[in-house]
Amino acid sequence: MDAVKPQVVAEAGNPERAAGEATEVTALVAGAKKGDAEAFAGLMRLYDRRVIAIGVQMGLSHDDALDACQDAFVKVFRYIGRFRSGESFYKWLYRIAINAVYDHLSWSRWKRSTRPVWQACGATAPRKARPSRPTWLASSLPGSIVSADRKGSFLFSGTCRR
Repeated sequence: MDAVKPQVVAEAGNPERAAGEATEVTALVAGAKKGDAEAFAGLMRLYDRRVIAIGVQMGLSHDDALDACQDAFVKVFRYIGRFRSGESFYKWLYRIAINAVYDHLSWSRWKRSTRPVWQACGATAPRKARPSRPTWLASSLPGSIVSADRKGSFLFSGTCRR
């Protein structure tokens, strides 16, 4: 006959609690699902350092990891009603945090890979204050811009060469 651990039997009577999750976390999640701001703040205090550490371990700077942590908890706040009681809250939060970090990594990669038009075409940046109309860019690029309007939209005659 198989031996059953006493703690597993005690937890079997509480379907709202995930195996291995603290009773405090389960109570905070239940309170946050009901709209209790203090309960949600308690969840943030418990898990914010872990979420920041995930971001730093995945290659974000500390400031970007803080931003990803904030984005993750905004999503948790928005979707806490969809969390299925009886499952591990940390696993759910971890998945949201990983996706928030991926979002920040792709955004920072995009930000680093894009360059202003004047840099892509090899022109020099203006050194003085820009005039009210975007004529400084049109005059600094080698004949590739046909016209520029007030909103900063440009009409190119061809492609820029590097």
